[in-house]
Amino acid sequence: MEQQENRFVRGFNSGYFLAEHEPELGVKVIHAADNAKDFSEYAHGLVSGYAEYANEKSHETKEQIATHTQETTTKTNDPETVYQTGFNHGYLLTKYEPELARQIITSQKNPNDYHQGLTAGKQEYEIESLNDRLKNLARSKGNDKEQDKSKER
Repeated sequence: MEQQENRFVRGFNSGYFLAEHEPELGVKVIHAADNAKDFSEYAHGLVSGYAEYANEKSHETKEQIATHTQETTTKTNDPETVYQTGFNHGYLLTKYEPELARQIITSQKNPNDYHQGLTAGKQEYEIESLNDRLKNLARSKGNDKEQDKSKER
């Protein structure tokens, strides 16, 4: 139960960030998530986070929007921060929704810092996952050899 809640929260945060900083990409992600065969907790959180941001924005006054935009621009102008956020989202998307991550990354025509981070996060998760599988395979082969030796005795 707690793991599902964590997935939802991660998805929510990702959806909120996308709505705030990459609204065009967010629309594509939400559309892909809505059309996913297996609508996971992460995808549900993603859609909910995007919707929450849209809801908040619809209730703000023009003055609040201007202030928020100025603050957000100041915070997110740092390319390293934007890249890191994209990296984290790419890693989590690949972990919980690999097909959705692939669709998002391949649909981008003009990559920016966020998209480059998204791609790097996806690659990092894939490398870690492959390394884990290789370690498990090596362990199981080691156990098989030990069993064969014990049978020979």
